[in-house]
Amino acid sequence: MRRLLIALNNIGVPEAPEYPTLPNMPGIPAWPDGEYSTTTKIFYTSNDSVVTPYSSTAFGSTIISNTFNSSYNMYVLEFDGDVNSVGSNAFRNRNALCNVVLPNSVTSIGDRAFYYCSNLDSINTGENITTIGASSFSTCNLTAISLGPKLTTIGQYAFYGCESLALVYCMATTPPKGSYGMFEGINENCKIHVPMSSVDSYKSASYWSNYADMIIGYNF
Repeated sequence: MRRLLIALNNIGVPEAPEYPTLPNMPGIPAWPDGEYSTTTKIFYTSNDSVVTPYSSTAFGSTIISNTFNSSYNMYVLEFDGDVNSVGSNAFRNRNALCNVVLPNSVTSIGDRAFYYCSNLDSINTGENITTIGASSFSTCNLTAISLGPKLTTIGQYAFYGCESLALVYCMATTPPKGSYGMFEGINENCKIHVPMSSVDSYKSASYWSNYADMIIGYNF
């Protein structure tokens, strides 16, 4: 049996080791100890109780359980096979969702996957994410997000209206292909952290140049 974990609740994400191969980034939840290699679990926290996905068919595997795990103070969404994507509309309008930690097996987040999750505070997308779809996080309450080193594409309006978004960590050395409005309406004081050697590339890249004043170098 394989599992995928998501963490959701207002008690927050418990203390955990640094996310493997990624820096310890303030505001970004990490995997619980001993769960680094999982490909079949999503950890999540919520301010209510178990969160039922808007679309149960959006993961490419069948959900076999969705329960609270007292060892982690998190809910655990488990699947019968590897989860390689969070598909379109997967958690659309799931307002109880607070924090999410995706496994490294996930390579794409579909259009509107977390659209209008109004209490979604932070998400760790994992190391292997390549694509973030259109409006995937529009109008969420994100304060921080980490974008792994393999990211190649960010869809239009991906983070539109995330008014509280103050910390973005984008680890890709080459600026991912941007799209119209991808960071429109975020916190005006947001800092977009990119590799030190890539600051100029990001500031001049299509669509990224619209946020040049927010882009700063970071030693990942």
